[in-house]
Amino acid sequence: MGGVLEPTPAMGPYGVEVRRESFYLGGPSGRMVVETERWSVPQDDVSAVFAALEQVVSHRAYREAGLNGQGRPFEVSRADDRVTVVGPGALYPCDHDEPCPYSTVELEYRDVSELMRALQEAGT
Repeated sequence: MGGVLEPTPAMGPYGVEVRRESFYLGGPSGRMVVETERWSVPQDDVSAVFAALEQVVSHRAYREAGLNGQGRPFEVSRADDRVTVVGPGALYPCDHDEPCPYSTVELEYRDVSELMRALQEAGT
């Protein structure tokens, strides 16, 4: 039960792949920068990331996940023209020895609403 969802126009260059208990959020490398303990996007892309999270929430996989347990906290900060997210999830930084056109983070469904809340509270 997984699959790549058709991006909405509001998602811009970002995409979502759903799975049974988690999903992948991805974007073009250079715009979406994934490091060992954090990921970031340009301030201007936050609405596109939020649209991708809204697509996740509206998907059947999200509803079927059961959402056992409370979402875990995220720390969202702004510096210069980037928004940085630190929190739960599997981060897949690019291997700098290989070309990496797309950056990806894997998040659990139970954490989506907490991430959305943290993005809103940060004034993004």
